[in-house]
Amino acid sequence: MTGSANFIAEIVAEAKTKDLALLRLKGKTTHTFASKIIPDGQTVTRGERVYIVGNPLGNDGTLIEGIVSNANRSFDFPWTDGARLPMLQISGGIAGGNSGGALYNEQGQLIGVPAAGYRGANHLGFAIPMEIIKPFLRENCFGQTFDPMADDDKCRAARTKEPQPKE
Repeated sequence: MTGSANFIAEIVAEAKTKDLALLRLKGKTTHTFASKIIPDGQTVTRGERVYIVGNPLGNDGTLIEGIVSNANRSFDFPWTDGARLPMLQISGGIAGGNSGGALYNEQGQLIGVPAAGYRGANHLGFAIPMEIIKPFLRENCFGQTFDPMADDDKCRAARTKEPQPKE
């Protein structure tokens, strides 16, 4: 489904060094569903056809087709504090507004989150792979998003028992 809507959201979790944030929409939402996520053990390979979904340059619900150019890139971005961040290199390009969207394989499985592109390089983009996203979701008590056996309630309960920082 495509279209546009405005929501107010709160940041539930963020990992600056991984360029990830988890948002919770506030208020009533309709027609929501979760994408299938690539199963553990299934890999993304060079030459695999991919689909980028996002809002490049403010054009909502845009679908861009490409391929995985390299499944094993890593970069030291300014925001990673010296750590190297694994990335999927994809053709199809990423423009402002695609970042934070979705990267799907031909089976419709979410395989990454578009994160970076190069100005003037229309067919060069980078996406954060699920091998980075899944641990982030699990650490923040959203493991059931991809693992029905994850005990998110237990995770949240353990977090509420952690000592809170003094203000």
